[in-house]
Amino acid sequence: MGLALLIYNILSFFVIVDRVKNLRIPYIFLILNIGFGLYYTFKDYLEKKESEIRIILIEKENEEKEIKENYKYYCTGTYYNPCAEQCDENFLLTASNDSIDIELLNMHKLRWTALSCDLFEEFNYDDTIIVESENYRINGEWIVKDKMNKRWNRRVDFLVPFNDTLQIGKANITIRKK
Repeated sequence: MGLALLIYNILSFFVIVDRVKNLRIPYIFLILNIGFGLYYTFKDYLEKKESEIRIILIEKENEEKEIKENYKYYCTGTYYNPCAEQCDENFLLTASNDSIDIELLNMHKLRWTALSCDLFEEFNYDDTIIVESENYRINGEWIVKDKMNKRWNRRVDFLVPFNDTLQIGKANITIRKK
């Protein structure tokens, strides 16, 4: 429609120039009409391109989000017990301010972990992580409740009852957000 309007305005200019001797008015009329014609000609095109670009940006953002959500972190898995030797003096209180219930822990109903500080760039307290390893006893869902000392990198510390190591030792594991 914009192109038809532009052609109509150009043709009407020549009709006006033919009838009017003072050329100042027809030139102003021509410039205005060409401007409006170009605007309406390209308006639809630019709006279409803008919507295409918006769709591409949204798709790219969704892909990046999906990749990040499915990203796996390769870590070393270890274990710790709630005691003053392995924690601080408030060993029954995690860094997320949750209290450790020893009875639930002894029944293996608490599946809590501590992450090294570097992993907190991607994870937060109370995030559920999926652990994958060769040790079936630690595979599955764990909840992030504690933070390890700054000296550790790429580590996941599993909270376990006294005298129970879940046969972890030092395991190579992968973790990802649920």
